[in-house]
Amino acid sequence: MHPLAATEPSLLNPKKKNPTHRIAFTKTALDALSFDPSGQKGWQWHHDLRMPGLAIGVSEGGVKSFYLIRKINGKAIRMSLGRYPTVSLETVRGEAYKRNQLIAQGIDPTQVDKDEQKFSDLFDRYMNDYARKRNRTAEDNVVTYNRYLATDRYGVNLGKMRLCDITKDKITRIITGVSDHAPVHANRVLALLRSIFNRAINWEVWSKPNPCKGIERNPEVSRERSVSVIEMPYLLNALELEQNETLRDFVKAALFTGARRSNVLEMRWDAIDWDSGLWNISMTKNGHSQSIPLIPAMFDLLRQRQRESGTAWVFPSSGATGHYVEPKKGWKVLLARATALRLVDKLAEHHGWSEQESTRALSFIVASPEGALGMYEREAQQVGIWLKPLDMRDLRVHDLRRTLGSWQANANISLNIIGKTLGHLSPQSTKVYARVALDPVRDAMILATNNMLNPSNRGLGHEQD
Repeated sequence: MHPLAATEPSLLNPKKKNPTHRIAFTKTALDALSFDPSGQKGWQWHHDLRMPGLAIGVSEGGVKSFYLIRKINGKAIRMSLGRYPTVSLETVRGEAYKRNQLIAQGIDPTQVDKDEQKFSDLFDRYMNDYARKRNRTAEDNVVTYNRYLATDRYGVNLGKMRLCDITKDKITRIITGVSDHAPVHANRVLALLRSIFNRAINWEVWSKPNPCKGIERNPEVSRERSVSVIEMPYLLNALELEQNETLRDFVKAALFTGARRSNVLEMRWDAIDWDSGLWNISMTKNGHSQSIPLIPAMFDLLRQRQRESGTAWVFPSSGATGHYVEPKKGWKVLLARATALRLVDKLAEHHGWSEQESTRALSFIVASPEGALGMYEREAQQVGIWLKPLDMRDLRVHDLRRTLGSWQANANISLNIIGKTLGHLSPQSTKVYARVALDPVRDAMILATNNMLNPSNRGLGHEQD
């Protein structure tokens, strides 16, 4: 097969094109295009009425990319022309015209372009022909590309480079630069680049060894952060004070199910089996389905939301995806509120505040969580109360998933059941919860030290003659 041959016949067979997707390309028309959640999954295509073969694809994440789709020597070919609006419609029309002229002369433009192909074109093809078909979190690659690869920050902008100019030394320079401030992210960047060049080798657009070969990953420490027994009441109290019902219910759903963030965000009503009390996820990050039992608190939450719902999504949004997306700002404010509540409790205990004084502090926290936290931190420092041991702002949304497993571990639930709860395929993924189950360890240590300090037990370990 030709290295740029498309794999979706429906995109290349004119008989199968939906006539409603043929439009006259104008800036106004292209700006108005968006992903239709009720339409086909994956990549949605629109074809130009004026330029033969010119098409634009819209991804579920709202990315728009131009392609020229033609048959050359009897083979279907899809050629990337760039992303909109980074590349203008006028530029794309000119490039499509030049390639159509070559095709009319019997010349394959992909062979002419091979030595001049840019990494940005390879990345677009990697996303469209590979990543988006296999990975539910494929759009994270776009964020990584824009943040680390298509930038001059590290002295090497791969997005502007031709493939023939890319070397192992240049990739090493990028990975070293990212490692200086984000070593874990550097590993993700390296993994993405390695996968892209493996695809390029498979597609025969890269004839040399993978330039990532031999570049070492940075060491990583498994994250064990979760909401502790002491922190949980403050997080729940902060949630009850939250005015955004969608944010509040999303956090509770993540806590009550232990599901991955992406699955909770994309929860649909048709995946809820009310009779069996199950949430049936058709596809998780590991590529498998999962059924999660709905505990009573989660069941009640869903029933309440269903009475007020008018869409297919449990957590709807007016954005391009149709469903709620990661609430970064809301999550930050929520954690500031929880931390402020905890700090104020310490101050109230230290000063012996009256109920009126505590109520006044609570009102300030509700009105301005971050402002209240800043003010009460300064007051706490004056009396020797330090924020660091009380601070909950290092929690991440993914830690909510880990929290359910940690609390199960502290309740002496078996690792097998914890793994089943969280949908782990490998026991290795669940071993972290054996390390975080510290309450039973603490109880055992207390028992042992009590025996050490209790005079009646001092002879228990005496060696017998």
